[in-house]
Amino acid sequence: MDFNVSADLIWLLVCTCLVMFMQAGFTCLESGFIRAKNSINVVVKNIADWCISVSVFSGVGFGLMFLSGNGFVGIPGFDEQLLPANWPVKVLFQAMFCATAVTLISGAVAERMSFNGYVFIAIISSLAIYPVTGHWIWGGTLISIDTQGWLYQLGFHDFAGATVVHSVGGWIALAAIIVIGPRLGRFGQDGAPVEPTSLPLSALGFFLLWIGWLGFNGGSAMRLDADTPLFLLNTMFGGIGGITAAVVVVYIKLRKTNVRYMINGGLCGLVSVTAMVDLISPVQACAAGMIGGVIYVASSTFLQRLEIDDALDVVPVHLAGGIFSTFAAGIMLPAQNLTELFNNLGIQIIGIIAVGVYAFSLSFAALFVAQKVMKLRVSAAAEVVGLNIWEHGATTSQLDMIRQMALQVDSGDFTRSIIVERHSDASHIAAFYNAVLERFNTSQSEKDTLLKKAQWLSDHDPLTSLFNRRALSRELSNEQMRVVRYNRPSSVAIIDIDLFKTINDTHGHDVGDEAIRHIAALLKENLREHDITGRLGGEEFCVLLPETAVHSAQTAMEKLRSIIETSPLTFGGITVSMTVSIGIAELHPKTDADSALKAADIALYEAKQAGRNRLHIGR
Repeated sequence: MDFNVSADLIWLLVCTCLVMFMQAGFTCLESGFIRAKNSINVVVKNIADWCISVSVFSGVGFGLMFLSGNGFVGIPGFDEQLLPANWPVKVLFQAMFCATAVTLISGAVAERMSFNGYVFIAIISSLAIYPVTGHWIWGGTLISIDTQGWLYQLGFHDFAGATVVHSVGGWIALAAIIVIGPRLGRFGQDGAPVEPTSLPLSALGFFLLWIGWLGFNGGSAMRLDADTPLFLLNTMFGGIGGITAAVVVVYIKLRKTNVRYMINGGLCGLVSVTAMVDLISPVQACAAGMIGGVIYVASSTFLQRLEIDDALDVVPVHLAGGIFSTFAAGIMLPAQNLTELFNNLGIQIIGIIAVGVYAFSLSFAALFVAQKVMKLRVSAAAEVVGLNIWEHGATTSQLDMIRQMALQVDSGDFTRSIIVERHSDASHIAAFYNAVLERFNTSQSEKDTLLKKAQWLSDHDPLTSLFNRRALSRELSNEQMRVVRYNRPSSVAIIDIDLFKTINDTHGHDVGDEAIRHIAALLKENLREHDITGRLGGEEFCVLLPETAVHSAQTAMEKLRSIIETSPLTFGGITVSMTVSIGIAELHPKTDADSALKAADIALYEAKQAGRNRLHIGR
């Protein structure tokens, strides 16, 4: 093996490793653009489609794409007599291309396609779509005998896979997102864009993809020669042109710079030079990238208006960019006259349409049939909770926190703090949430205390803590209903402190207030527990004696009168003796509460008129 062959081999191995870097790039790009609750699902799908595409393509797809057959499809398996020189590295290099095409689908269907459904479409793409369309275009590039694809024979030009890889992946992605539909809450009256998890992570993925693209375009000639640096330079300027155009267009539209459009504009610029990186100069590459950036922004806006949900803008970047690059290659192909130019363009258009019809139709049909027998899309509940949890049983500190918060919502008990791992990502959020809970509970406790106090004040006399007139009226009405229901009489008594004005005038209002509290205390101490006592106002009190006939009430009140007479008030070094006058009336089924209270009041008046310090029964 001479030096040139060794240099070619080494360069192709390097490019193979660079293209493999694109898997890391797609993983970071997708993880950053979607929500954190689906990030693990992204990693799982990208690892799975990598294994599936590389193994299926290496075992079957390489033969279908490059070995003997006809213009439409090769033959599966390996015939070592037909394999090209250094075939292992060429199989590896082409397997990276297949993996790239399949990974594009993952980005488009992110956050709602089931893992099993994705595995299904990854197998179909690696086995029946990518190798077949690849055979049409590249069949004949590795082996010169009986392997030319029909588009290759026509002169179709796609240097590094703008159609073979990017358009094919884009067509399959378009079919998938149409079949499974948009994410919940993406469109409609309350629809909104998805907030990215980490734009810096997506930017890292973008640069990893760009590095991979150098191997993608630089290795597609399968050799290292004087043209290779130009291929790399054209690739760089294509990406720069895409970023520039996307930034300008979006700034004109939104008056601000948008990172997502910068990243995807750059990717579309890279796609836009991929078919013709061998035909153009760096200036032309930059111009092509700029056109690609504009096409991306227009295509993305168009899809959103159609309410077609492409999570990573795979279709605007890779399908639209791939179609443009393939068409533009027809313009850049050498042509002696307009006839040759139109012939070149016609061949390119035929290839674009043929590949599109085959890739889209087969993938759409396969997915449409598959959804009849398997779940291509996760449930609404899974989509809300997140595929990390639903599909893979993952748990995180944020999930633990959300579960505890959900329990609080269900139970209505917000008195317990949220507990998460001390140094986890969610610990700061939990700390702030717990601070909010503490402040809320403190405020709620203060409100409850004030409310209880207000409720108590609405029913009680603040000086004596006895029921006030409003509460007494309510209790009398309730007691009247019980009397009627059970036909058992009750009694009501009104008690008035005799000559109370004299106490105020002689000793002052402080002593007068203390005298009222003194009588209230004697009432509470010497009445039954179920008797109801209240202050009507001033020096008047009311006692409701449930299920007590008037004669029994008379005995109780007489005893009370005697206790008050023999229990003087001692306050501030003075002693004040007091007596009371009492009026009693019976509450029976044929009277109402107001009538009984009025009768007791009249009886009280009669007792006072008869000389005070006595008890009268109302009629």
